[in-house]
Amino acid sequence: MKRFTLLAVLFLIKYSLVAQSIQPSRTVGDQFLNFDFESLYTINKAEDGKTTHWTIPNTLIRYGLGDTWELHFLIPFSKQNQTINSEVQASVFGLDAFNVGLAKELCKQKGLCPSMVLMTRVTLPGGDQVLSAKNTAIRCALNFGYQLNHATKLTTNIGYKYNPIIGNCAYYISYLTYNFNPKYYAYLELLGDFNTNEFLGNDINVGVGNQFTKKLCLALSVSKSTVHNSYNFGGVFTWSVGVI
Repeated sequence: MKRFTLLAVLFLIKYSLVAQSIQPSRTVGDQFLNFDFESLYTINKAEDGKTTHWTIPNTLIRYGLGDTWELHFLIPFSKQNQTINSEVQASVFGLDAFNVGLAKELCKQKGLCPSMVLMTRVTLPGGDQVLSAKNTAIRCALNFGYQLNHATKLTTNIGYKYNPIIGNCAYYISYLTYNFNPKYYAYLELLGDFNTNEFLGNDINVGVGNQFTKKLCLALSVSKSTVHNSYNFGGVFTWSVGVI
């Protein structure tokens, strides 16, 4: 029971931070492929032990279908280690829950009206992780983006998740970026899950990024949960390419 409790807490944190990274408020464009390779190391401590989880990596593929539609494919690989009551448990390495999705750009920013994208994703059952093997989850979100000035942009996702294991909940993500110049930027991200009674997860994430070229970018970050005793360290490498 303690093992399941610790796994459930980790799954909630992992699902919030990995599957719920900020999503763009615009699509990639017709016949373009966008690859996000994310590696995230999570440390979670509880009364009955400690769990570490390392995505190596999560790969998010976005493919443009015309100028306003895109397909999403999320392929996550991870390694998980547990220590329960000072006993080291067997490590688990392999494919996590596979995601497919679709996004539709509703409008671009015009005046005070932000750019908006409607997005949905389905987490399919399967994978080698204990709680993802029989898990089917669905989430929908409306993603807003507003360019405040030439250097600052605010992106916000507001959505709802159906998950038979951790329960249904709403979520939010707010992502503020500041560009020091065309190459370097910093960002602050606030994200969390909540229902009508309480916050199920709430995290603060800070990071820096380097836009090497228009097609290549690397971002590094560190985050802390304000609800659970957990920390996260990671990075995302982004590569965009036209297929024709």
